[in-house]
Amino acid sequence: MTAVADWSFAGFGDQFDEHAHAHLPHYDLVTELAAFAASFALPVGGRLADLGCSTGRTIEAVAERVPERRFQAVGYDLDESMLDAAAKRLAPRSTVVDVRLLGGDLRGGLDHDNADVTLALWTLQFLPRSSWTDLLTDARERATRDGLLLLAAKTRLPDARWQEIGDAAVAEWKAAHGVTPDEALTKSRSLRGTMLLVTLGSLLDSLDEAGWNSATVLFRWHQWVLVGAWAEPVREHPHG
Repeated sequence: MTAVADWSFAGFGDQFDEHAHAHLPHYDLVTELAAFAASFALPVGGRLADLGCSTGRTIEAVAERVPERRFQAVGYDLDESMLDAAAKRLAPRSTVVDVRLLGGDLRGGLDHDNADVTLALWTLQFLPRSSWTDLLTDARERATRDGLLLLAAKTRLPDARWQEIGDAAVAEWKAAHGVTPDEALTKSRSLRGTMLLVTLGSLLDSLDEAGWNSATVLFRWHQWVLVGAWAEPVREHPHG
């Protein structure tokens, strides 16, 4: 396992996949669940926007699930090494997905329109809380009427008893995946002041404030969640 002293996302592209499998509980399952949900909202020739695409694994998972749809994908990431890794990963999928990869800070504004699916997997928690509503609103305004948002995050549990259990579960997960106690401690220290955790209720409030609708928890493992929301509320038939 790669040591995480001085851990940051900078230059992390060649290590991210190994790191994610060890440090993000059920990373593969969440990726597959997101790809499965995306397949319900992504039409032939549609558009997917990945806010914080890292090495492109989720875009790849969607392409593997719906290879016949020939969709477009816009992947955003702040780190060039992540984008390089994503370009390499997705190159063999060029007949399935037309990819555009963009660098820069998401807070500077998005550069896509008419997204049928928007992904924000483990992204918001590394941005200032004050920027969440603006970013989610920007994404909402750039979604199609039937657009789907899929958001994964580590949250803070409101009851300290559940938090204790959740923290222990994560520690055991990391140990089972080769993370030593020293590495876990170093990673924890490096994240202080960098990763922002809020309760699930606060996260759902942010989605509501940004205009997303019908937010629903699709997966939860202790403090780790995958949430889905729609650009428009469900449309009731006028005759019931």
